[in-house]
Amino acid sequence: MAAKQRQSRTAIVEAARDLFYHQGYDATSYADISEQTGLGKGNIHYYFNAKEELLKAVAEHRVDTIRGLLEEWSLDCGTPYDCLERFIAMFEQNADDLASYGCPMGTLNDELGKNHQELQGTTREMFDLFLRW
Repeated sequence: MAAKQRQSRTAIVEAARDLFYHQGYDATSYADISEQTGLGKGNIHYYFNAKEELLKAVAEHRVDTIRGLLEEWSLDCGTPYDCLERFIAMFEQNADDLASYGCPMGTLNDELGKNHQELQGTTREMFDLFLRW
């Protein structure tokens, strides 16, 4: 994939991630993503034929981000106590969003559990990473 295509795809995934968090999966449309990215809806459909494919890409992006974060923390933490402090600091840094919108992983899983149980497994790995860590 060319650099410009990768950049467009990444912009779509990041916009969808933010919109799914702030508006919800069901309430987010390709038009919303188009507006946020400045890309036409046709461009979004080029990369993601169905919204479910976009959800999977968002989940994969979150999993990769979480995995990288946990690997970094594991290298920096001298003790389990240090790791716990890092985990708590993450909540403190995101307190405003958490108070307004809830946990990004939890709210998405809650919504999918009510309306799209078949998609919920896609996002479960985010929790599993923290649990195993």
